[in-house]
This record gives sequence, structure tokens and C-alpha cells, in this order.
Amino acid sequence: MEIDKTHKLKNVLIIGLGGIGEAIVKVLKSENPQLNIYGLARQNKDIPFLADQFNFNLLEEAKWDNFSQTINHLQFDLIICTVGFLHNEEFKPEKKLDDMNLEHLTYSLQVNTGVHALALKYLQRHIPLNSPALFVSLTAKLGSIADNRMGGWYSYRMSKAALNMLIKNASIELGRKYKKLRLIAIHPGTTDTQLSAPYTDQTNLNVKEPKETALAIIKAIFHSPASEDEIFLNWTGEPLPW
Repeated sequence: MEIDKTHKLKNVLIIGLGGIGEAIVKVLKSENPQLNIYGLARQNKDIPFLADQFNFNLLEEAKWDNFSQTINHLQFDLIICTVGFLHNEEFKPEKKLDDMNLEHLTYSLQVNTGVHALALKYLQRHIPLNSPALFVSLTAKLGSIADNRMGGWYSYRMSKAALNMLIKNASIELGRKYKKLRLIAIHPGTTDTQLSAPYTDQTNLNVKEPKETALAIIKAIFHSPASEDEIFLNWTGEPLPW
């Protein structure tokens, strides 16, 4: 499957090197061996295709400032932030209001919204002013207010809805300065990763392998049938309702 527009890229940054992030690195590199792909994650991952990898706590704002200064010379044609949180040993998706607690909600907002906000804040200076560029955040269809018919999963839904608003807001602001920049919030679809593993057996959804998801994401952001004014996309490239 040739994704021809990747051959126009020079420098790419992938934030979050989990299942989907690592798969995106491999797909991009296979399509364009000359591409310089940089990785950013909390912990080091053994991915040989990277030009360089940076590791720090993505929730510490001062570390983002230092990172931006460290890569001062770099300009990225494509930035994809794959960072997300659904559950851990302490926090599980809430089925009802009584299950909610502020610590869970706060942490979900920090990871699902805050990391993406810090990425935009400190990486905007690394976006080319006069050539095409993309900033892509992996969001979730569950963050759609219009599409919510089931309820539940309070912290996850709220933090993803906030992420969608972040991308919408930033697209307005940055669009005034970066005339060829497009921001996208894309739902990757249910993927067989650590994030979704406990819940995939409980649904009738089509669960994709990370490579399949990575291919779909790259195809969607470069060949979406949606207008370039559309920001919130499904992995198919079709627009989703806010």
C-alpha cells in the first residue's frame, strides 16, 4: 500500500511510542526510508528506525521547555501525538456517577488533554511557517458529545472531549500564523493495544492490529475524503460529529 504523500516529508515527530506509535514509525519508514523520524516518550523504547529518541516525563512542563530548546534546529512536517490513558491498576472506566473520583478525572485530563496541549505549546515554534505541515492528535469517538448515546466512562469521555476542543481552538489560533498547517483529531478505531486489551472481548467492534491502525491513520490524514476544514476525523477519513 503506497502512501505517496509521505515521500514529501522530511522530519517527523511521533509522541508516544506504544503499540500505535511504534507501528506508525515502522509504516512511515517503510514508505519513505529517507525520512527522519524522531520519537518522544516517557521511557526508552528499542526502535531501530528512529533518527533520535527523547525520553522524559511528559506531564512535567519544564521538561517540554528543555526539549524544545534541545531540538531548536529542527522543523517538523508531521507531528503525531499518540499519548492516551484509559485505565491502570488504580483507575477503571466508570459505569456510573458514583464510581467517579476527582483523582481519576484529573489524571485523565492531564494525560489525554494536557500532554497534547503541552506538545502544541512547545512545538509550535518547530512547525514550518511557509510549507505544508500536520499536527495530529489521537483522540476517541467516545469524546464526541453528539455521538454519545450510551453514557458511562466519564473521565475518558470528558478528557477526550476536552482534547477535541483543544485541537479546534489551536487550529483557529495557529491558522492565523501558519497558513499551511492543518490540525487533526483522529479516532484510530479499536486497536489491540495495552490500552484497550481488557475491553476488546466485551464488544462487537472490529479490533485492528497496530499496523493496520497505523496504515489507516496515515491514509486518512493524507487522503481523507473530508474537506481540509474538517478537524475531527474517524480512522476511515470521514468526519465525526463534535
